[in-house]
Amino acid sequence: MIGRFTILGLILAAQTLANIGPLGIPAIAKLIREDLGLTLTQAGSFLSAYYIGPILMSMPAGTMADHWGIKRTLVLGQIVIAAGLLAVSAAGSYPTLIVLMIVAGFGYGMLNPTSTKAVMAWFPPAQRATVIGLKQVGLPFGGALGAALMPALALAVGWRLAVVTSALVILSTAVASLLIYRDPAGLPPPTTGARTAFRAVLLTRDLWLVAIATLMFAGVQTVFMAFLVSTSPTSRRFRSSRPGATWHSRRSPGWPGASSSACSRIARSADAVACRWRWRGSGRRSVRWPSP
Repeated sequence: MIGRFTILGLILAAQTLANIGPLGIPAIAKLIREDLGLTLTQAGSFLSAYYIGPILMSMPAGTMADHWGIKRTLVLGQIVIAAGLLAVSAAGSYPTLIVLMIVAGFGYGMLNPTSTKAVMAWFPPAQRATVIGLKQVGLPFGGALGAALMPALALAVGWRLAVVTSALVILSTAVASLLIYRDPAGLPPPTTGARTAFRAVLLTRDLWLVAIATLMFAGVQTVFMAFLVSTSPTSRRFRSSRPGATWHSRRSPGWPGASSSACSRIARSADAVACRWRWRGSGRRSVRWPSP
């Protein structure tokens, strides 16, 4: 008998492991850049390309989950991510790599909304915010694992095999989803037409406000993740591993090597605003800007 917490564990594992490879790629960007002869801007665009997929696919994927069912869309999303990463590992040029990163992103665009629907189906309304919040932990946790593990693996076996390994991990959770996931008893069957509901969603003002706020936050976050490692001066031996550990565990307001990038300027401004809010309770009103 499959219980709701088994499903939650499955979804959390899928959400976490699906992000190790894609969000770990910026941590090995220097190795990819050297291998393919890319510019700094090109090396920093990997993550942007990956997120094109979710931008284009998230809304259609929700409709797919409504029409095809949770299980099919959940498994398909993971397979697409893994297939895209496997193809990325064989890319020989920048245009090919970017196109394949977009393909992998389409898979995540399917996985994320479908996994949300899965936990909503299994848990009562009073618990849904908690379990969805727990499910979303998989995104930063997967990114942190990718930044910690991908550089060491890439230095040991090469960046291509490191990406292959991350793709195989995602395939393992796709198989687990296929074998384990079941819809809860009493869940209505997939619908065949939802144009009215879809239109109602698009006309929801509060949803658009949340989307705009998320766009601003995610934009700053993505620039930070994409360029920090590529602009950090390190020794040859630690060129990937040390910055890889840095971008997911920043400890100080001054970030070596990133001072000339837009990422640094934007994020430092955010840091100052955060400091102001943090110090408000102690009566301190001045903002101490980090030195360049």
